[in-house]
Amino acid sequence: FYLNEPIRALCLTEAEQAISALLACFYDDVPKLSPSGRRIHSAVKEKLIRCLAEVCRRSIATRGVRGQLAVAMQVSRIVSLFPCITDLSIRASDSLEVCEI
Repeated sequence: FYLNEPIRALCLTEAEQAISALLACFYDDVPKLSPSGRRIHSAVKEKLIRCLAEVCRRSIATRGVRGQLAVAMQVSRIVSLFPCITDLSIRASDSLEVCEI
């Protein structure tokens, strides 16, 4: 998996990077959470997505581009990388476990 180029192509601001990193922590569902834990997890994830959309809107506006479609495209490009990051993390973890044996 080569994620460097797709991530660089996004031209993320520091704020977008920071919120994306936080959102990546909440992107996948956590097994065995209580119902209240699932609600909290979901609420945090939704809040981070809204925050990311707002930061993207401001960032895109500074580049002279306006419109909800541009914001939605940027957010979707960022979020579409999360499954690849999760898969890469699992592969790295599996590799470390094999090395320890």
